[in-house]
Amino acid sequence: MSFSFSFDLVNPPDPQFETVGGDKKVLVTAFDFKLPFWLRQIQFRIPAGYVSDGASVPRHLRWIYDRASLGSLAPLAHDWGCEWEGVIINLRGEVLQLPWYVVHAFFLVAMLLDGVPWSRAKNCFLAVLLGGPKWSQYSRTKVLAIAEAMVVKYPELKIFEASSGLTSE
Repeated sequence: MSFSFSFDLVNPPDPQFETVGGDKKVLVTAFDFKLPFWLRQIQFRIPAGYVSDGASVPRHLRWIYDRASLGSLAPLAHDWGCEWEGVIINLRGEVLQLPWYVVHAFFLVAMLLDGVPWSRAKNCFLAVLLGGPKWSQYSRTKVLAIAEAMVVKYPELKIFEASSGLTSE
């Protein structure tokens, strides 16, 4: 059985970080993702200034798998997705909530695209599936409230919800 992935990054493939102490890294420039998942495109931005601690690798496994060995894309996108409980603002300004298993699946796909060997990616993915965060599908009101909090923290993100008239501009 062979796997084939299609992945188109709007920005260069390596996110640019600055270390800010300990395990924390700050994203220097915004990073746009365009990832085909099932039958639709999920496109979203992780804004400059986002702080990632690589928490996608559980502490008790860090002695086996150094976070640097998982590439830079997978922990960044997974941390972003988990921090906001699957809520994303896509590049068109629409607000969606991804189920926890989609965010975890993105972690696996991003590791493979970063060149992480299948055995390591599979083991880290299983660890995230078993021990990673899980969230419920929220009401539209709560999803929009989370998105508004994202915009407050990261003003470069923009919301445009045609159906509700909600806009961050």
